[in-house]
Parts: sequence; structure tokens; C-alpha cells
Amino acid sequence: MEDVLSLYADSDSSFENICCSMVEEAASGAAAKLVETDSSFDDLCCSLVEEQSMLADAEEVLDADMDEPATTPSSESAHVTSAQPSSSRFVRVTDNEVSDKAEASVPVNTRRKMKWAVTIWDEWRKSRTDTYPNEMLVAAVKAPIWEVGDIELVWLLQRFVLEIRDQKGQKYPGKTVHEIIVVELQRAVREKRPSCAFFNSFEYKGFQDVMDTCMKESARTSAGQRRQAQPIWPKDEDKLWEAGVLGSDQPQQLLDTVFFLVGKNFALRSGEEHRSLRYLPNSQITLHEPEDGRSYLLYTEEVSKTNQGGLKSRKVQQKSVRAYDNPSCQPRCPVAIFKKYVAKRPSEAPAFYLKPLQKPTEQTWFGNVPLGKNTLRCMVADICSRGGLSGFFTNHSLRRTCATQLYDNGVDEQTIKEVTGHRSDAVRQYKVTSEKKQMATSDILNRCQDQPAQEPCKPKTTVAREDTDSENDSALPNRKRCRALTSIGNVYAAEGATVVIKLS
Repeated sequence: MEDVLSLYADSDSSFENICCSMVEEAASGAAAKLVETDSSFDDLCCSLVEEQSMLADAEEVLDADMDEPATTPSSESAHVTSAQPSSSRFVRVTDNEVSDKAEASVPVNTRRKMKWAVTIWDEWRKSRTDTYPNEMLVAAVKAPIWEVGDIELVWLLQRFVLEIRDQKGQKYPGKTVHEIIVVELQRAVREKRPSCAFFNSFEYKGFQDVMDTCMKESARTSAGQRRQAQPIWPKDEDKLWEAGVLGSDQPQQLLDTVFFLVGKNFALRSGEEHRSLRYLPNSQITLHEPEDGRSYLLYTEEVSKTNQGGLKSRKVQQKSVRAYDNPSCQPRCPVAIFKKYVAKRPSEAPAFYLKPLQKPTEQTWFGNVPLGKNTLRCMVADICSRGGLSGFFTNHSLRRTCATQLYDNGVDEQTIKEVTGHRSDAVRQYKVTSEKKQMATSDILNRCQDQPAQEPCKPKTTVAREDTDSENDSALPNRKRCRALTSIGNVYAAEGATVVIKLS
């Protein structure tokens, strides 16, 4: 039987063909033995019967093995074959499915920007119909960017950043050319040539010099200034409430208020994070009402720009932010607004933001239709416009408002980063110094010589030393350092802030 199994494993023939072949060989051998030996015909027949019985046993074993998942038989792994799990545990994937998963590792927006940059590059190189210094450049301008050699690519990139224009024929700002166009071109090339580095490799020094000059020239003009979303200051927010743009008396008003408070309290980004919010199942925003404490809303981040959930984010802590109730100001309480919104919307609708009904009832103000992404994109701009606020406001303004108000009220940077979800010092770009602090700083610098110095509000300063019991003079803080820190504290104390100075 072992011979049968071995022969079956080493050949491509079916089991039936192998068995018939072995029976024929056995019959031929029996006839030869009958002639060459003195054995009786009955003895030879018994021998044939035994061999056929062994073949039948081998067939039963192989039939049982055919129910197991197919593996590559070998002499070394024959004993493992029978231990394989059932086929229902595993699935088979195609090459296209593997390719799709690999491409999905790049965020959709990133791939869209990369495609846009490559399209601009292709349109530019096809528009160049002039002659070139050598045949290598002629071939390079006709090839995709990732197939162009380093020397030729430097020559082309130098002219690309100087010749590129927008649809209106105007120059792009230098930062746009760098951050959006050239960086995305480098990303496209790196998919085929991972070692390519436009901005770090000495081979691209010629291009780096041209790019640096373009950005400096652009920075001297208004075209080089990129607009940033403005934060909404407390006095402007008061205008929105007083004008009735924010509130909870009407469906649209309630929807705008929920969007405003969610974006400000949880520092959500303008696009995907608002659109990805859901009510069912497993909402990212949950209501908690402990018996012995204040009620609060808990926002638990799932996937975001800084936490994609992949290999690079495996050690990143999940963002979790609370927004507590405000009993002293119930009309603006985030918990009360959330509870009313939940009470006025269908309980079975999975989306978080829903369209208001044209004919709302007393119990239901919203339908099952999710709010469109184009409507969500313009929410804050529309709210500020109806409230009479002038400036450049987008959904990102709520994120900047969160960071700015926390910073303006003395919250430390680490706590601000926990709320915004920043993993780097980029959070400092979101913190804007208030007008009061700017005025106090200006008054200190511009006091007239004969004008008596205004006594600033003395800060409530607490000096903490780790070695308070030490009698050694070296443990005492430096006096100059104390005076410098106290001067800094006076600037912020001009508007009644409490300054705590800790010296080690």
C-alpha cells in the first residue's frame, strides 16, 4: 500500500489508472511466475487477491485524504498533511484583491492629490514641443516621470517649477508648488523607486536651488501668502447665539448648533472626521450620566489623519475627549443640546448628521436622509455668514477655535495636544494670541519716557522648589531667572490671568 501512495503522490495520473496499471503488472508477473516456478496456479491467484485487497485499502485512505485541504505532497511533509485544518477556515484571494489592498494603504485624498500632480506634469511635458540638448532628454520628456533618470529629471524639474501656471495663467504660490505639486510627484516616483529624494539627495541639488529661489520670490508677494481658517473668538460666538443662528428652538438651528459644539469641543478636522461620524452602530459620541458626578459626552476617535490604524500607528494612543455639562448656562450646554438632538431624530438612522424635515412634527424634526457632504463642507462658513461675521471661516475654524481658546486661558500644551490629537508641535500653528494679550504686550513696549509706568496686575505667583528643606545656597533659584519669569508673568497678568512658576 505504501508503494501505491508513493506512486500516487509522484505522478499526475488518477488513482483508478494507477490501480489498473498495477493490476495488469501483477497479472503479467503472475503468468511469468507460473512459467518460471513450480508454484501452483492456486497459490498465485491467492497472491493476486492479497494485492487487490491492499489496493482497496489504499483507495479508502486516499478518499479520506481528498476531503482535507490540498497540499503539495512531499516525503518530508507527508505526516503533516493529515493534520491540516478544514477548508472552511481559510479563503483564497486573487492577485487583484492583493493589489487593491496594497493601494488602499495610501489614503484616498493623498492618492487623489498625487494623481492631480501627475496629471499637471503630463500636461506640461506634452506641451513642450521645442528641441532638447540631447537624445536622452527627448526620450525622458516622452516617458512617465517614474521612468526618467535622475540627471534628466533634475533638468525637467528645474523648468517645471518655473513654467507651471494655474488654469487662469497665474503663478502658483511657492508653498503650493512645493507642498502639493512637487511633493506629490516625489510620492508617485517613490512608488516605483523608493530611494528617490527630490529634497534630500545631492543629485537633485540643481533643482533644490531653483525651488528655493522660487519660494523666496513668492514669499515677497501676496501670492505667496496662503489663507488660513480664522478662529472664532468668544465675542463672535456670542454674536451667533444672540442673533439666533445658534440655539435649539428650530430644526436647522439645532443642527447647526450640534455641528458647532461637536467641532469645537472635540477639535474635529474639516472633512472626513465630520462625515465619518455615525449614530448607529457604535457611535463615536456617547452620553454618560454617572449618579455621583457630572454628565458628559465622550468622543472616541477611530481613524484620523494622525492615527490611520496601520503599522505606523500601532503604538499611537487613541484620542478620547470629554465635554461636560454646563448647568450654569443650560442653553449652551453641549450635553443638553445633544440630548435634544437625539430626542428629535429617528432612533434607527445610522448617520449622525441628518437632514431637517420640511414639515417637522413635535416629536420628529429630522428624517432618515444623511446630510450631504457638500452641505457639511460649508457648514461653518454658512453659520458665520448668517451671523454677520466677516473673515475667512471654514469647518477647520472650529478646530483652531478649540486650540486658541484653551491656549488663551492658560491650558498647557500637552493637554491641548490631547484634545486636538496632534502628535507633533504643529499644534502651535493653531494657537493664536488674543487681542488683549497683544495690546498688553504693545503697551509695555510703547510707554512714553515721561509717562508713569502703569502698575500691572500682580500675578498670583506660586514658586515651587523640589529641594525646599535644603540649606545649601546652590539649591536656591537664580535671581535673574526669577525676575525674567516674573516679567513674563506680568504680561499675562495684565488681563487677570493666574501665573504659576515652577523652578527646579
